[in-house]
Amino acid sequence: MAQPLTQQLALFGTAPDDSHESMTYSVRRSSRAKRVSLSITAQDGLVVVIPERFAEWRVPAIVDERREWIQRAFERFAHERAFLSERSQQPLLPDTVTLAALGEHRVVCYQHEPGRRLQCKERGPYQLIISGEFTDESAQRALQKWLVRRTKADIIPWLYELANSRGLTVKGTSVRNQKTRWGSCSSAGTLSLSQNLLLLPRRLARLVLIHELCHLVELNHSERFWQLLRGEEPDLDALSEELEQAWKHIPRWASS
Repeated sequence: MAQPLTQQLALFGTAPDDSHESMTYSVRRSSRAKRVSLSITAQDGLVVVIPERFAEWRVPAIVDERREWIQRAFERFAHERAFLSERSQQPLLPDTVTLAALGEHRVVCYQHEPGRRLQCKERGPYQLIISGEFTDESAQRALQKWLVRRTKADIIPWLYELANSRGLTVKGTSVRNQKTRWGSCSSAGTLSLSQNLLLLPRRLARLVLIHELCHLVELNHSERFWQLLRGEEPDLDALSEELEQAWKHIPRWASS
């Protein structure tokens, strides 16, 4: 895959001037891409993905053709960029942690004990204790590792329960700190889930699990796949729209 290429293009013309807003976009080659696709996220901005053999000089014209859609998308994401900026000002270490998928709230207590091993343990149903010698960064990593443990303990059994009730076989699972996906399914039937699923409302976490389980039947995003998923989730459109904004549920300590 080629290194990202940054270019400038006027939204309303080929050369920016005082009356034109300019934008930055990245071009990425992909061996898996079969056609040119454009995506915009608050984190990455505009990304143009092109097939390996696609002529890169054609990209500016394609972007120019889609400039109205791009402008609307950037306006839609403006509030998301503002939110990310606001989240970056949050303290790195939280006072409370909410596992929304479980309806669980915990107060985080920090006990700095020089010379002792860093630990992150639950105390009763309402407290989470970080103890030992630590820095803000190491305490953050301890919190993230705890989140992985809780995801394995609570989300994975839920996944198998949903699979078994539908006669589906999950060959294996993993939990990772995925930055861009809530989950994924391999051709071997192994499902990988984000540790941050526990931070989502339960209805959205369930949608992710059902989505990945449907891939055990249909590995791509064909019309058959969407029919399967819609059969499981009658409110798919509303939930999918809500899931697109679900990154707002992820606090700073869990997102970096």
